[in-house]
Amino acid sequence: MAAPVDSRPDRGASREPARAILLLVCLSLLLNLMRLGASPLWDQDETKYAQVAREVLWTGDWMTLHWNGSPWFVHPPLYFWLVAATGWLFGLGEFTARVWSALFGTGSVVLTYFLGRAWFSHRAGLLAGLVLCTTLQWFAQARLAVFDTVLVFWMLASVVGFWAGLQGSRAGYLAAFACAGLGTLTKGPVAALVPGLVALAYLAWRRELGRLREVPWLWGLALYAALGLSWYAVGYLRHSSPFLASVLGYYTVHRFVGVVENQSGPWWYYVPVLLLGGVPWNAFWPLAAVWLVRRAQPAFPLVWCGFVFAFFTAAQTKLPNYVLGFYPMAAVATGALLDSHLDRPHALRWGFWGAAALWLVFCGAVAAYGLLWYPRQTRELLGPLVVALGVFGVGVGGGAWWAFRGDARAALGALCAGTAALFAVLVAWVSPQLDRYRPLREVGAAAASWARPGDVRVGYRIPNGVVFYSGLTWRAYLDVEPVRQELCRAGPARALVVAPTSERAALSSLGFALRLLQEVGGYAVWEKPRGWRVSCPASR
Repeated sequence: MAAPVDSRPDRGASREPARAILLLVCLSLLLNLMRLGASPLWDQDETKYAQVAREVLWTGDWMTLHWNGSPWFVHPPLYFWLVAATGWLFGLGEFTARVWSALFGTGSVVLTYFLGRAWFSHRAGLLAGLVLCTTLQWFAQARLAVFDTVLVFWMLASVVGFWAGLQGSRAGYLAAFACAGLGTLTKGPVAALVPGLVALAYLAWRRELGRLREVPWLWGLALYAALGLSWYAVGYLRHSSPFLASVLGYYTVHRFVGVVENQSGPWWYYVPVLLLGGVPWNAFWPLAAVWLVRRAQPAFPLVWCGFVFAFFTAAQTKLPNYVLGFYPMAAVATGALLDSHLDRPHALRWGFWGAAALWLVFCGAVAAYGLLWYPRQTRELLGPLVVALGVFGVGVGGGAWWAFRGDARAALGALCAGTAALFAVLVAWVSPQLDRYRPLREVGAAAASWARPGDVRVGYRIPNGVVFYSGLTWRAYLDVEPVRQELCRAGPARALVVAPTSERAALSSLGFALRLLQEVGGYAVWEKPRGWRVSCPASR
């Protein structure tokens, strides 16, 4: 007589995936959160975005964003709402300004796992998440007070919803529309455009365009409009056509067809970005691409990576963070490759050896960039940089050695450990040394200490960090003539002027006997005392 079959689920086995995911989340959070608030915010974007969030709280206006006291029609508000909320609860500082980027970075790692699991296997998903959180540019972006990881999260969530829809879930399609709407509320229509066009290209490649009839377009577009476009409608009703001309015209459409804020680049701009930002896993990308082409199913990661690279290469405005969405799908492809070849390591040797070769390129690029643009600082930071590159080299070299020995698991462990060690040294040692050359906290504090109620506050060639760290608004100018006009309009009122110390001659040409109050970090605070009257011509 046969023994009865135990139909109860194996709880121990079911807990293993959960434990693995938890470890992945903990690793990502550790990398993203360690010493997150220790260093001052970077100019220009970090300090500007933090100040925009602060002015949401100052003004109480959650619909019209402001920067330095004036309406700011550049980006949608979702990220600034989140930062303002944490600032209201805990105070607005470096950690609370950056934490949402870190959390959404970890959320993207989790979504990368789910995509890898859906398309390949549980282990492929875990490896994909591990690859993403140990990719250099992803690590760096997830620790900045900018919204790129938030945007990528919503784009990946749209893909997850779309894929669930292809499996027969109507709710999955609706979730894709909702996430595209939230992405649009984060950084504009590109959040819907990229996933939508990639999904269309994927279905065309599969010769399944007929499946578009399954999509609940009416309810989906209504959901997208409610979440993603309602803020634009409110802005238009409040500010009329100048609002749309700025936020959609100049900062969205013109960003693609023209150059915004002198942020241009050659057609090969993103080649070195991915070559350095994708370290150490970009050595595996060619192997993963060939493997996916031969496997044929699914091709979504290839379609996504190809489209993202081509789309932002075609755009006339270029910044390194624009291709951040490339990395999660590249991680999925890499994780799937590693999963399929861990027991057949001969095919992975070229990847680990390529990572060792790219380490040499990386060291050379760091040295060349540092010595060319910042020779004194690079020489002073030589010790920490050598240690950082050295521990990374040990991991990369260990990976190459174990790959030569035919142990892919040990090689993978060495490469991940070396990369994590690099990140730890950068955060714990290199970054504090760099902070000596970024005195924004001190300059802002000095400016705030001299400010009095009723002052006319003027900034001449000041960075955004002076605005944020002083906690005040400034009438900021890049030319000296508007500074003269502001001082003239001040009349007998006291005026405070902050400018680089190197601009002393320009300020002395204004015809005002400004009194030097303090010099700090390459900047100076000047005063036009109350009651000083100067004869000011109407113009020069």
